[in-house]
Amino acid sequence: MRTRDVAAAAGVSEALLFRHFPTKEDLICAVMDAQGHAARMAQAAELLRSQAPRQALIELAARFFETIQDQSERTRLSLFATLEFPIQAEAFYRDYAEPLLRAEADVFRRAAQERLLAGDTRPAPDPEVAARAFHGTLMFYNLRLNVFRAEHLPDDRTALAKSVVDLFLPEVQP
Repeated sequence: MRTRDVAAAAGVSEALLFRHFPTKEDLICAVMDAQGHAARMAQAAELLRSQAPRQALIELAARFFETIQDQSERTRLSLFATLEFPIQAEAFYRDYAEPLLRAEADVFRRAAQERLLAGDTRPAPDPEVAARAFHGTLMFYNLRLNVFRAEHLPDDRTALAKSVVDLFLPEVQP
């Protein structure tokens, strides 16, 4: 990304751009702040708290797939910012990724408790590991779509989300 291109797209001179954002990192930080990550994180946390574990993960995954497909420029910007600027990476992980992983781990804890209450005594996976593996699977799709640009997601993102969740929380058959 060249600042000259950003200025042209905004209809301003590069000098004016640098008057408001002294460095390229300042510009990226401002753009990242405007992306709405905090609001989406709050929605995701509420979703994960308020729904049954399997349904919560399916909906979270479906929303994630919609975002990475429909807002690919925003997604690539977030990936770029976290790769290019260590301060952005630390802040993004601390403020968004880590809380989301904790909320996902809580979902896996609840799922394990529900299984025990239902009489299923099979050992459950470590919730922290399950959350990271689940989230890693979602991120693979993000990288494949927005970094490698190797494929588009299927139109039925809920079906894809169910397939992913089935790996971690298979649907219980009566």
